[in-house]
Amino acid sequence: MQTLALAEAIDPKLAYETHFQVGFYHLKSGNSQRGLYHMQSSIALRPDVLPAHSAVLMTLSYAENGGANSYSDAAKRFSAAVKSQITQPLPDRQVPDSQKSGMHGTKLRVGFVSGDLCGHPVGFFLNDVVKNLDRTQFHLVAYSNTPAIDHDRTTESLKVHFDTWCPIRHLSDDAAAALVASHNIDILFDLGGHTGENRLAVFARRPAPTQVTWLGYWASTGLEEMDYIIGDPVSSPLDTTEWFSEKVYRLPHSRLCMEAPKTSREIAIAQPPGQKNAYITFGSFQQARKTTDKVLSVWAKIMAAVPQSRLRIQTVAIGIPSMRDRITQDMTQAGIDLSRVDMFGASDLESYLEAHNEVDVLLDTFPYPGGTTTAFALWMGVPTVTLAGNTMLSRQGASMLSCVGLTDLIAHSEAEYVETAVRLAGDTARLAKLRNQLRADALKSPLFDAKTFAADFQTALFQMHEERMQVVRSTPGQAAPKPLAPR
Repeated sequence: MQTLALAEAIDPKLAYETHFQVGFYHLKSGNSQRGLYHMQSSIALRPDVLPAHSAVLMTLSYAENGGANSYSDAAKRFSAAVKSQITQPLPDRQVPDSQKSGMHGTKLRVGFVSGDLCGHPVGFFLNDVVKNLDRTQFHLVAYSNTPAIDHDRTTESLKVHFDTWCPIRHLSDDAAAALVASHNIDILFDLGGHTGENRLAVFARRPAPTQVTWLGYWASTGLEEMDYIIGDPVSSPLDTTEWFSEKVYRLPHSRLCMEAPKTSREIAIAQPPGQKNAYITFGSFQQARKTTDKVLSVWAKIMAAVPQSRLRIQTVAIGIPSMRDRITQDMTQAGIDLSRVDMFGASDLESYLEAHNEVDVLLDTFPYPGGTTTAFALWMGVPTVTLAGNTMLSRQGASMLSCVGLTDLIAHSEAEYVETAVRLAGDTARLAKLRNQLRADALKSPLFDAKTFAADFQTALFQMHEERMQVVRSTPGQAAPKPLAPR
């Protein structure tokens, strides 16, 4: 706060930047209330600062008390801010009749915009999908906003599956949109939503007739120009009350498909540690910001109900002294006996996966559950207990567990979450059985079966684009047809 006061005294114009930086610090530290206050203060001073809008929206998407109205209002403010910055509208796109559908001999040109085409959850979930798309029907273009420093073996693996790879990090939003339009892209995917390296402002310029958000985010972008958001029957059921500016297209099984981890050595699955120990070990590999006071208080009830049980927490924040101190303080305040807790920092992928052999049952966070962590746990034969909420994000764990038939591990209240975890911890025979068969079950499920997922995804591409082309045909000469009827 002294820094903020000093900045305002030196130059009031610096106040918005200071609010942004202070807000960013609080959000990364897990203090969403303080973080939101400073981010919203930054927006009040400079409504054109798009990263502040995205930070607010991302936080509201998993805030326990965010509320649909708060999210929709913030999303609409973001959309207005983006549109106010568009000074060079793209020219109308004339689409020849022969190219209005890829179903009659012409390949659909599909573009993917992402800042995470690397060893990131987006890269892990995308790689096997694009690998299995029918290249006789699709021409794939990657628009990479990934920082060069993050390029890795996943980046190189992804490049093989695209016909064209275009770095756009150095391009302005106008220039990036013009590049996409020049490629005559039919369907353009946003893979970032309001995460850090997003280029949503490119989509606001409507460079493609069909625009879809998927994979890297879990809520509405707020853009009228974004036509669809990809969901599934569990994460976004037909009776959902969640607000979307987009139309929800539900894939039949799962909105996510994970590739099996690529490791430098074989990662064996050990029997549950509870078989050799005189206690059950619960575990979590989630980011520190997901482990809220409410989550910790529920975990404390589980540990109290399972005598001698231990809690194993592994997260990057443990390696940062100030963050470790905050985490231990939060656990103490929640009523967790620190003598029953083991904490570990970051590790390499192989060591991370092998650490699952020290855990009997994983405890999911809520309302911001795991994604990659849950998929990796299933691959390692470790079941996760999750709490389903009423948003696409908060039902992500439920969707993933449904894919592998573990619907009985999906709770719908905190009390049921505690009961489910305690019951599973006491079923040592089932834990042993899951260790032996869960990896095989997961690999043949929609969550890992990339061939089946790709077939469903291809159907979605044709159906979404054909529906959009009906709008284009009814409004000849328009490059940016109005969105479909209200969702």
